[in-house]
Amino acid sequence: PDIMISEPNASLDAIAAIDKQTNVLLVKEFKAGTSLGQFSVKDGRLPMGKDVKESISLTASAKGLDLAKVQPYLVMTKAISKDIVLGGMVDSDIAISLKDGSYKITTDTTKISNLLLKAPDKEAFKQSSVAIIIDAEVNPTTKTMTINNAQITSPDIKIKASVQQKIEGQNSSIQGTAKLDYEWKAITGILSPFMPAGLTIEGKRQDTINFASKYPANDSNLMLANLNSQTKVGFDKAAYMGLNISTTNVDLKVDKGFMTIEPFTSTANNGQLNFGGSADFKKKPAFFKTPGQMQIVKNVQINKEMADKLLSK
Repeated sequence: PDIMISEPNASLDAIAAIDKQTNVLLVKEFKAGTSLGQFSVKDGRLPMGKDVKESISLTASAKGLDLAKVQPYLVMTKAISKDIVLGGMVDSDIAISLKDGSYKITTDTTKISNLLLKAPDKEAFKQSSVAIIIDAEVNPTTKTMTINNAQITSPDIKIKASVQQKIEGQNSSIQGTAKLDYEWKAITGILSPFMPAGLTIEGKRQDTINFASKYPANDSNLMLANLNSQTKVGFDKAAYMGLNISTTNVDLKVDKGFMTIEPFTSTANNGQLNFGGSADFKKKPAFFKTPGQMQIVKNVQINKEMADKLLSK
């Protein structure tokens, strides 16, 4: 069925005036009460004409924003699919300013309590509290974006990242870095839509990802084909279809769109699991290849779970 959205109980209050000398709209306070939550704008300065030299500035707030009630709006804009369950309460103050065509957006008070994210038939991702910090600049005219600082902190996840994207002539470029501190078991709910059913991963990790790409501005599909990146990934243990894998660390590198996973060995069911290989993102499709002949499993014991899974195929 179609998504139906209504807001029967909205209330609006505003206190504003126009400074006739500067031709600037002064928004002392604007409040909107809705079923989604309470919204407000304070200390707003909005130029009323193109020739006004005053810059835009304001502080926007959301209090008690119910993500479960926001979900239909996100579905309508195709930000998420309609079978995604979303929950949590958001409180946020965001400062916004516009100068010389560039928007500056900052927040250090955004918090989400009791965050819930769940895909169908997948384990839910839950966090009792999430704190978000953002310091970013966006220029729609020059099509540049700079995220000077983005931080997400919760009991099981800590992310700190910076990203810069810009267009120079016929080329577009993006580069950034992200420091990740996370618990695999906790983030399985987020990654579950992209993981095989029955795969479990555990372990606490601290990883850093660096990436950069320069590609034609008129074809963002070539960003991956020109990607340069390097990181390490791993886990303490993983299990899938009766295969129990011990501590594993993997070096991953992408050089101008050519990804290499350095060969590694892990213990699995009292035997060995060997893997490694490469893929060229410049080719369509990008097939994964091992570096020559490789004995992927060696002396791996088949347990009852593995036997049942294999026999049921």
